[in-house]
Amino acid sequence: MADTNCSLVVLSARETGLNDFSSLSYEYIGLHSGFLIAVSPRVVSSLWAVNDLSNGLVMMKFIRISQQA
Repeated sequence: MADTNCSLVVLSARETGLNDFSSLSYEYIGLHSGFLIAVSPRVVSSLWAVNDLSNGLVMMKFIRISQQA
């Protein structure tokens, strides 16, 4: 059962925010959309390829800042 109290989902892998409308793979097309529909009103995702180390540093900073808010 989905947690209805989830207010934010963060997808920090590469290109998780892209849609491939030429593909019929529902898993790829609907990843962030599925979270928006089923679990959370807000989803943070990436539109480009990211370096693993840089992504890790950005995510640590993002978590620190979001916990302070």
